[in-house]
Amino acid sequence: MIDMNQKLARTLWNMGGGHVIGAEAVVRRAQDWAKEIGAEDPEKAVFNGIYSASIYLLFGYALELLLKAAFVEYGGDPKQLGPRGIGHDLGAALDAAEEHGFHSSAPNLREIIDILKLPHSEHQFRYGGMDKFPLPANVDEVIANLHHLASELQVLLYPEGR
Repeated sequence: MIDMNQKLARTLWNMGGGHVIGAEAVVRRAQDWAKEIGAEDPEKAVFNGIYSASIYLLFGYALELLLKAAFVEYGGDPKQLGPRGIGHDLGAALDAAEEHGFHSSAPNLREIIDILKLPHSEHQFRYGGMDKFPLPANVDEVIANLHHLASELQVLLYPEGR
């Protein structure tokens, strides 16, 4: 039988994992679009094209929810998830999860979070305001990091398999 915290961690993981899948689908569509328009730099077109706000929004939500799942699974107080605690701060979410014992081996996780944390916490990808959206790695590396993080948590949250 699972306790309330593990149930919450699983719920957060399920939502975060869904955002990873959604982000990957939008990225693939953006890559197709970059080919269709004959973009000179397809990677730049994906990261800074018509689909970029949706991609970044999903990246941010995926990270936020997956890191909150890790925080709760490792014993963090669910009351700290809200705006008076972790809120939408991706850096705080990673720090809190690590303080409770979670350590991801996703290779660029901290770098990705450092770049996304401010615009994510300011809701730049929901309401606009940014003209360009830089990331530290190519889009496939970001997706690989998200999948890596989600897989690490899946093993913890669903040891019996899914």
